[in-house]
Amino acid sequence: MALKLVDIKTMGDLTLFHTGMFHDTVIHCQGVHWTLHRSILASRCQWFKEQLVAQPRDGYLPTVIRLHQFPSDLVGTLLRFIYTAEIRHPRIGDNRVIATLYNMSIYFKIPKLGEAIVAETGRRARLIVLGRRAAAGVVLHFRKSQLDELFGAVRIAYNGEQA
Repeated sequence: MALKLVDIKTMGDLTLFHTGMFHDTVIHCQGVHWTLHRSILASRCQWFKEQLVAQPRDGYLPTVIRLHQFPSDLVGTLLRFIYTAEIRHPRIGDNRVIATLYNMSIYFKIPKLGEAIVAETGRRARLIVLGRRAAAGVVLHFRKSQLDELFGAVRIAYNGEQA
């Protein structure tokens, strides 16, 4: 008989994300706020590390970061990704949501988020193409470089136009 171990780190990080327990950082975005942890943010996101180093703590008061350049629902998705390495959003199939999250992965310097989006979108694109071309017996495969080019074009196309 084998015991299945629970990923305690992820479980604990998700609890901290949802409860804000022991928080020392507050992120504000369009009327929504998250009480988070500078050690998690700085260790998993270069942009937050730069922001937090530039804003040293003021005693016991939490550091406040205001983000208004992206929609709050997508900021929440990004923050949850930082804590759990999962992308969860109710409109994840929407191309504008995907494009904005990809732009956010570049802006916030989180390459793992960009890689996850490229991998998932490539899988979906292959399924769509395979579904449409199955009758003809044509199978297309996308290389990572092709998907990077595709998302580069999407980023340019949606520059300034967010979900």
